[in-house]
Amino acid sequence: MQYTDSELNRLHAELEDILKEIIRVCDILDIHYFIQGGTAIGAFFNKGFVPWDDDIDLGMLRPDYERFIKEAPAILSDKYFLQHFSTENLTPFYFVKVRKSGTLFVEEPYKDMKIHQGIFVDVFPYDNVPDSTGMEVIHRRAVQYFEGAFKRRQMASAIRESIGNLPRGVALPIFFLWRGLICLFPRKLFYKLLTYAQGAFNKKQCKYVSIVKMPLDQIAYNSVNPPVLMEFEGISVLAPADVEVYLRHHYPHLSPTLPKEKQVNHAPYILFFSLEQ
Repeated sequence: MQYTDSELNRLHAELEDILKEIIRVCDILDIHYFIQGGTAIGAFFNKGFVPWDDDIDLGMLRPDYERFIKEAPAILSDKYFLQHFSTENLTPFYFVKVRKSGTLFVEEPYKDMKIHQGIFVDVFPYDNVPDSTGMEVIHRRAVQYFEGAFKRRQMASAIRESIGNLPRGVALPIFFLWRGLICLFPRKLFYKLLTYAQGAFNKKQCKYVSIVKMPLDQIAYNSVNPPVLMEFEGISVLAPADVEVYLRHHYPHLSPTLPKEKQVNHAPYILFFSLEQ
């Protein structure tokens, strides 16, 4: 779907509402989060959303992230749901989504899944990544492998997507073999292996932290420990101290504007601001 201006404005308002609730919970728990990705771009250039953006992305260092998973559900207002493998074992996402109940933001790949599908803010775990380029690549590929296994264990479509370029006569046997093998193991095992791989360097001194599976998503550890305050849509939010350095590393062609064809967003299959709508 394509958004109308009024839909995008209303969606932004709902996202701000979820963000404020996350900030409230983090303040109570003394947990540091930080804006990242497109949210950080918007704060840097506009002190608010990139005009076409339709989500908010936050990061947390691993210790804060694990505390948030364990302690936030008891503090969140009942209007919100912390979606994570520990709270909804059918979720295909390895990271946290804080969703607003009574709304729908259904993305095409997940439209048939029996999971909470409310409007959401993403919260990603950030772990240490090794300073060695070679080790960083090995670390990232291990995380990508286990994250893929975790998702494919739940979603047959993720297997089909990964072999989609193969001829049908080759793809079908691989699909059934892969599906059969992966179903021999519980998703909990893949999640544990994924989490172990992500945190493999957390006891070592490293210059950068990262979502790990993304090659460019690196932030200097010292810039988010602690983060600093920035403005986002009139809300005081935490951000990397050297936000421009991080953004120019992540987005080499960083710009406040993009051609229309590059203005990408989630464009949901179904969008409802109220289930009574």
